Amino acid sequence: MILVDTSVWIDHLRAGEDRLVTLLDSTQVLCHPFVVGELACGNLRNRGEALTLFGEGRLGRAQERRSPHSRELTERESTVLEALVQGKRNKDIAGELFITERTVKYHVNALFTKLRVQNRTQAVRAAVEQGLVSF
Repeated sequence: MILVDTSVWIDHLRAGEDRLVTLLDSTQVLCHPFVVGELACGNLRNRGEALTLFGEGRLGRAQERRSPHSRELTERESTVLEALVQGKRNKDIAGELFITERTVKYHVNALFTKLRVQNRTQAVRAAVEQGLVSF
Protein backbone atom coordinates (compact mmCIF):
# COMPACT_ATOMS: atom_id res chain seq x y z
CA MET A 1 0.00 0.00 0.00
CA ILE A 2 1.11 3.54 -0.76
CA LEU A 3 0.05 6.58 1.25
CA VAL A 4 -0.28 9.47 -1.19
CA ASP A 5 0.59 13.01 -0.06
CA THR A 6 -1.70 15.98 -0.66
CA SER A 7 0.56 17.51 -3.30
CA VAL A 8 0.49 14.27 -5.33
CA TRP A 9 -3.31 14.23 -5.21
CA ILE A 10 -3.45 17.85 -6.38
CA ASP A 11 -1.03 17.12 -9.26
CA HIS A 12 -3.13 14.10 -10.21
CA LEU A 13 -6.35 16.08 -10.11
CA ARG A 14 -4.86 18.81 -12.29
CA ALA A 15 -3.18 16.74 -14.97
CA GLY A 16 -3.75 13.06 -14.32
CA GLU A 17 -0.77 11.02 -13.22
CA ASP A 18 -0.75 7.76 -15.19
CA ARG A 19 1.30 5.93 -12.57
CA LEU A 20 -1.10 6.98 -9.83
CA VAL A 21 -4.09 5.89 -11.93
CA THR A 22 -2.49 2.45 -12.29
CA LEU A 23 -1.94 2.25 -8.53
CA LEU A 24 -5.49 3.48 -7.87
CA ASP A 25 -7.00 0.92 -10.21
CA SER A 26 -5.09 -1.85 -8.46
CA THR A 27 -6.23 -0.53 -5.04
CA GLN A 28 -2.64 0.07 -3.97
CA VAL A 29 -3.26 3.65 -2.75
CA LEU A 30 -4.46 4.99 0.56
CA CYS A 31 -5.71 8.50 1.11
CA HIS A 32 -4.77 9.66 4.59
CA PRO A 33 -7.71 11.21 6.46
CA PHE A 34 -5.57 14.30 7.05
CA VAL A 35 -5.61 14.95 3.29
CA VAL A 36 -9.39 15.06 3.47
CA GLY A 37 -9.05 17.18 6.61
CA GLU A 38 -6.80 19.65 4.84
CA LEU A 39 -9.44 20.06 2.18
CA ALA A 40 -12.31 20.25 4.65
CA CYS A 41 -10.58 22.76 6.93
CA GLY A 42 -9.38 24.96 4.11
CA ASN A 43 -5.68 24.62 4.88
CA LEU A 44 -4.79 24.41 1.20
CA ARG A 45 -4.07 27.58 -0.73
CA ASN A 46 -5.92 26.16 -3.74
CA ARG A 47 -8.76 24.56 -1.77
CA GLY A 48 -11.46 25.72 -4.20
CA GLU A 49 -9.70 24.21 -7.18
CA ALA A 50 -9.04 20.93 -5.35
CA LEU A 51 -12.66 20.59 -4.25
CA THR A 52 -13.84 21.32 -7.77
CA LEU A 53 -11.56 18.63 -9.16
CA PHE A 54 -12.71 16.15 -6.51
CA GLY A 55 -16.30 17.05 -7.37
CA GLU A 56 -15.67 16.35 -11.03
CA GLY A 57 -14.72 12.80 -10.12
CA ARG A 58 -11.18 13.05 -11.43
CA LEU A 59 -9.85 10.56 -8.90
CA GLY A 60 -10.12 7.67 -11.31
CA ARG A 61 -12.17 4.54 -11.01
CA ALA A 62 -10.40 3.16 -7.96
CA GLN A 63 -12.86 4.75 -5.57
CA GLU A 64 -15.58 2.52 -7.05
CA ARG A 65 -13.35 -0.58 -6.98
CA ARG A 66 -12.23 -0.29 -3.38
CA SER A 67 -12.36 -3.44 -1.37
CA PRO A 68 -15.44 -3.53 0.84
CA HIS A 69 -13.09 -4.24 3.74
CA SER A 70 -11.55 -0.79 3.41
CA ARG A 71 -14.85 0.71 4.60
CA GLU A 72 -15.27 -1.51 7.65
CA LEU A 73 -15.11 0.41 10.88
CA THR A 74 -12.68 -0.47 13.61
CA GLU A 75 -14.03 -1.02 17.11
CA ARG A 76 -12.72 2.41 18.17
CA GLU A 77 -14.25 4.12 15.12
CA SER A 78 -17.60 2.52 15.97
CA THR A 79 -17.35 3.82 19.52
CA VAL A 80 -16.51 7.33 18.29
CA LEU A 81 -19.36 7.16 15.79
CA GLU A 82 -21.81 6.26 18.53
CA ALA A 83 -20.56 9.28 20.50
CA LEU A 84 -21.08 11.51 17.44
CA VAL A 85 -24.65 10.25 17.14
CA GLN A 86 -25.15 11.25 20.77
CA GLY A 87 -23.93 14.75 19.91
CA LYS A 88 -20.79 14.59 22.03
CA ARG A 89 -17.90 16.98 21.48
CA ASN A 90 -14.36 15.78 20.73
CA LYS A 91 -13.26 16.88 24.19
CA ASP A 92 -15.99 14.79 25.84
CA ILE A 93 -15.24 11.77 23.65
CA ALA A 94 -11.54 12.02 24.46
CA GLY A 95 -12.24 12.13 28.18
CA GLU A 96 -14.56 9.12 28.10
CA LEU A 97 -12.17 7.02 26.00
CA PHE A 98 -8.98 8.19 27.76
CA ILE A 99 -7.42 9.39 24.51
CA THR A 100 -6.33 12.82 23.28
CA GLU A 101 -8.59 15.15 21.33
CA ARG A 102 -6.12 14.83 18.46
CA THR A 103 -6.72 11.07 18.41
CA VAL A 104 -10.48 11.67 18.40
CA LYS A 105 -10.04 14.00 15.40
CA TYR A 106 -8.06 11.28 13.65
CA HIS A 107 -10.88 8.78 14.20
CA VAL A 108 -13.51 11.32 13.10
CA ASN A 109 -11.57 12.00 9.88
CA ALA A 110 -11.22 8.26 9.27
CA LEU A 111 -15.00 7.96 9.70
CA PHE A 112 -15.56 10.77 7.21
CA THR A 113 -13.41 8.94 4.68
CA LYS A 114 -15.01 5.54 5.21
CA LEU A 115 -18.56 6.92 5.21
CA ARG A 116 -17.74 9.22 2.29
CA VAL A 117 -19.04 12.30 4.08
CA GLN A 118 -17.67 15.75 4.82
CA ASN A 119 -19.00 16.63 8.27
CA ARG A 120 -20.40 15.25 11.52
CA THR A 121 -24.03 15.72 10.53
CA GLN A 122 -23.53 13.77 7.31
CA ALA A 123 -21.64 11.08 9.25
CA VAL A 124 -24.52 10.62 11.69
CA ARG A 125 -27.04 10.50 8.87
CA ALA A 126 -24.97 7.97 6.90
CA ALA A 127 -24.47 5.84 10.01
CA VAL A 128 -28.19 5.69 10.68
CA GLU A 129 -29.07 5.04 7.03
CA GLN A 130 -26.48 2.23 6.80
CA GLY A 131 -27.62 0.66 10.07
CA LEU A 132 -24.25 1.22 11.76
CA VAL A 133 -25.93 2.78 14.80
CA SER A 134 -29.42 3.04 16.16
CA PHE A 135 -31.20 5.58 18.31
